[in-house]
Amino acid sequence: MCNRSLLTVFIVCLTLFCKGQELIYMPYFDQIGLKKDIQYSVTNLLKTYIQDNKKYRVVIPARNDSNAITADQEERVIEYAKGINAKYYLLGSLTRLGEMVVVRVSLYETANKTEVWTDRLKASSPEDLDPIIQRIAVNLGTANSASANADIYGVTKYESKELKKADPNFYFGAAISGFIPFNDISKDPVAGLNGIWSYDARNIILDIRGYYYFNKTTDIYGVTFDVLYPFSSASKTFYANGGLAIGGTTLGYRAQSVNYGYNYNSSSTAGGFLLSGGGGYILNRTSAAQLRLSGNIVHGFYKVLDKTTTGFVFKLEFLFK
Repeated sequence: MCNRSLLTVFIVCLTLFCKGQELIYMPYFDQIGLKKDIQYSVTNLLKTYIQDNKKYRVVIPARNDSNAITADQEERVIEYAKGINAKYYLLGSLTRLGEMVVVRVSLYETANKTEVWTDRLKASSPEDLDPIIQRIAVNLGTANSASANADIYGVTKYESKELKKADPNFYFGAAISGFIPFNDISKDPVAGLNGIWSYDARNIILDIRGYYYFNKTTDIYGVTFDVLYPFSSASKTFYANGGLAIGGTTLGYRAQSVNYGYNYNSSSTAGGFLLSGGGGYILNRTSAAQLRLSGNIVHGFYKVLDKTTTGFVFKLEFLFK
């Protein structure tokens, strides 16, 4: 008697839990150019993510059913959806183009075949499918488009305006730059060049750069380690950055000979650590060719002729994968 009572309570609780959850029938995704296992795994994964949101219940065909329905058999899909009283049916497709996989998902009302929600996204490789499936599940049946709700994780809108892969990217490049002193370390602006190695880890960007600024009387040089924090995952975004450099400064000056009284050119050199901080703007972050504009305040912790290397650095950077 006790066991029957517990079973009754369980059934009542399950009924209350499922009440309000609309039923979706989802056949296996149609697929072109991919292994059949991906067809099964993507369909099952989407079912799991959809049901995690507790808005829908999803029914899919049994994998071992020799007559299992796929998304390209729409009339059979509708017939089966009506048979299980599913309010909706969902059709999906996976199309491989080289390494990229285009995912299309559409949700229909069973009663009248009306499309109520659809979206299309593109993964840079089959390994990038999981975050796409998660995004589709979160936005399914809402007023939102999955491709419009981009994040840093691994996928891209079909129009390729967001970050493409979960994998980080490496870039190499160069910069045209300038140094405007805040003190009398130099009377004139100092032009400069930079060589850059960049590691885009998605949430942050790590740069190692060699720099050299120069004019007739001043040379500033060294290696800096910068951390960039992008404000969004969009192709165009502002960022903040800070860095630590190990470098040196050489200042030229006119000296006078004590013994002979004539003037001659001389120089003095010192080196140490420098800190920098500022920000900038990235153009085409998702592209193989990237452009950055930046400005930073730099302060050195060493002195040359009793002068610190302090000023404003601006850079125009060109980076390539």
